[in-house]
Amino acid sequence: MSSVASSPPAKGRSTQSSSDASAARTVPAAAGAPPSAEKAGSPSPPLAATANSVDASTTLAGGVQLVLLQVWSRLATFVLNQLALRFITREVLGIVALEMELLMSTILFLSRECIRMALLRVPKIDLSGVPSRDGKFLIIPRARYELLQKMVNFAYVPAAIGAVLSVGIITLFDLYRPLKEQFYGQIVLIFCLASVVELVAEPMYVLALNGLKFSVRVRIEGAAVFVKCVVALAVLYNSDRGNDGRVSLEGGVFAFAWAQLSYGACITWGYVFHTWLSFSFPKPFIPEKRPDIKGFELVLPREITDPSTKAVSYFAPDSLSLAWTFAKQGLLKHLLTEGDKILSVSLITSAMQGDYALVEKYGSLVARIIFQPIEETGRIYFSKVLGSADDSYSENLRSAAKALGVIIRLHILVGLVFVCFGSNYAGLFIDILAGREFSLGTAPFVLATYCFYVPLMGINGITEAFFQGLADEQLVMKQSYWMIACWVIFLAIGGLSISVFKLAAIGIVLANSFNMAMRISFSWNFVRNFFLEKALEKVKDSTAKSSLRKELAVTLSVREILPPVAVWAVFGLAWAATFASDRLLGWGTNRNKLLHLATGVVVFAVTAAIAFLNEKSTVRNLK
Repeated sequence: MSSVASSPPAKGRSTQSSSDASAARTVPAAAGAPPSAEKAGSPSPPLAATANSVDASTTLAGGVQLVLLQVWSRLATFVLNQLALRFITREVLGIVALEMELLMSTILFLSRECIRMALLRVPKIDLSGVPSRDGKFLIIPRARYELLQKMVNFAYVPAAIGAVLSVGIITLFDLYRPLKEQFYGQIVLIFCLASVVELVAEPMYVLALNGLKFSVRVRIEGAAVFVKCVVALAVLYNSDRGNDGRVSLEGGVFAFAWAQLSYGACITWGYVFHTWLSFSFPKPFIPEKRPDIKGFELVLPREITDPSTKAVSYFAPDSLSLAWTFAKQGLLKHLLTEGDKILSVSLITSAMQGDYALVEKYGSLVARIIFQPIEETGRIYFSKVLGSADDSYSENLRSAAKALGVIIRLHILVGLVFVCFGSNYAGLFIDILAGREFSLGTAPFVLATYCFYVPLMGINGITEAFFQGLADEQLVMKQSYWMIACWVIFLAIGGLSISVFKLAAIGIVLANSFNMAMRISFSWNFVRNFFLEKALEKVKDSTAKSSLRKELAVTLSVREILPPVAVWAVFGLAWAATFASDRLLGWGTNRNKLLHLATGVVVFAVTAAIAFLNEKSTVRNLK
């Protein structure tokens, strides 16, 4: 489910930013020259200077720790959401999980993402100072200090950008959007404040990232997630509740607002405390020939004066230009990622937003648990096997085409399960996990429609993984333009579905389906051209090339990829049986729930057995 309690977004959909992902990769490092080589007054090295390589084991361990942080964050968020759903209404979920999450993701992503990405290019700064004559301090050579200071200065910019964006958003809400409730303006203010408070920690976060201190981030953010969950549940539990056991709209939204503020405060306090300890104990750091700056004062913003030219600067010019480049890309990425939230917040009610948020977050679990590992493995496999030509290239082409066809068929089979069973058990699923407040709304219909969207997600994921692993820069740029066209069409279809056909959240799912189908068409066109044209250019023998082209054309044909007719027939009958069970039994009473569920188990067992008998070759290929 979502982010009623999700970790604050930096990404877009995804709950993790690209800078966070980059942190798990090898980061250039510089241990710094010996003190004798760093003369006072020597010019600072550029931020993109060449550096020594970082210990691979450190980076790998950091990557594992970040994965564990994500697991803990997801698990804690899921548990909180399941508990919170029993206390809140659909309107509360809509405001918090869509409107306020969109607000925060916009502030955080636009404020810090481009600067985080730019500062990843800064070489690792060695902070092992030289003891002073009196033994009270550790002296950091001037060149290293200037590099550190310029990085820290730049890391304060996100807080300033976030403050400006927050003021602008609050002003726009007050001027152009009629408040739904009297307290709505206060909620916007608290969430904006939470964003800015979190951004204050950026200089300390960047220092930890530059030093590859992944464990620091894991401890701080893990504790912050725990605090957020506790605050949200404590406020909800102690709020006044109606006869149905649910808190009021005001009480529910304020609970998550205070929880988000507590998360930001915990993040900032944690990073400040860690940095203070690191720079002040056991001995405070001081810059060379700057005894007036001690310990934690090193991470405060301050100008840098070149001793030879007396020129004053705050940032490195290359960092500014790089951040601007990332900012332009990031804005487009943010719009593409958050299109469904923008559409829903603009056109549907808070209650229907709550239904969509519930369905979208449950549905995204499928993408993260089932599809994402397949995509990541496929991307690596295709790029390694087909990235370069050798004596076995023809055989590699056959193997890769066969593997791609098998994976697509697997996604179709998984999709058939969701279409034929999930669509007719959506209401029961929502009723059990979220309660009658949600099962009596539009959520079951939205989830049933979402089940038809699932196979499109899977097919798009693996075909785009193939594209990303093998496409050249020109094609990647072409795909960017195609993605923009898809986004425009998504907005048009979504707007028509909601405004004209009154489909509400169902219209957003349908628009996403059209968007996904267009993306599949682009990547599948690349797949066909690659196997049947581009890759065959590396095969020198014309006779072998002609024979291989025919073989690959058959392997990638629709007839070869789609399951046999018997499988389609049995899934069709399964859908009819479960549809009848849903209409005749439903989930109104516990007895009907059990009977409906038992019907589904029996029908699924029969369907799976028949499908397995007809797909033995697919199962063998998976091995």
